[in-house]
Amino acid sequence: MQIAKKLAHQLFNSRIAPWKQSHFISEWHRLMPGVGEAYEPNISALKGIAIAVKSISPVLQDQSHEKHESTDELYLKYFPKEALPNSDEGKFNMVFKEQSKWKWEELQPYFDESKFEELLLKYARRCEDDESNVWYEAKRS
Repeated sequence: MQIAKKLAHQLFNSRIAPWKQSHFISEWHRLMPGVGEAYEPNISALKGIAIAVKSISPVLQDQSHEKHESTDELYLKYFPKEALPNSDEGKFNMVFKEQSKWKWEELQPYFDESKFEELLLKYARRCEDDESNVWYEAKRS
């Protein structure tokens, strides 16, 4: 899976704009022909590399050179954990600046697993929406 992740980084670095998820997956698969199902790139390998977003700014849409029909398709935005500050507080500030609400499974790859729950208690608050989905938001001081 390391090769798939390296190729994902290369794809994201090949352009500024986020990718339509379907286009990214298609291009990613094209770069890894015949690797077999065990090594087939999948969306879960992008944890800590990219985040899924529902829409992108018009400026980024123009830079992506993709047709933008009004669909419910997700975009993948490059957000590598290696680009985050080293301090836990700095990381939390950066992730919540990037996106105001996170699901546990989206947020966890950006932090040391051994102290993640402790850090959540310190820097985030747990919220539920009307459909009982659990989200984490930044604690406001």
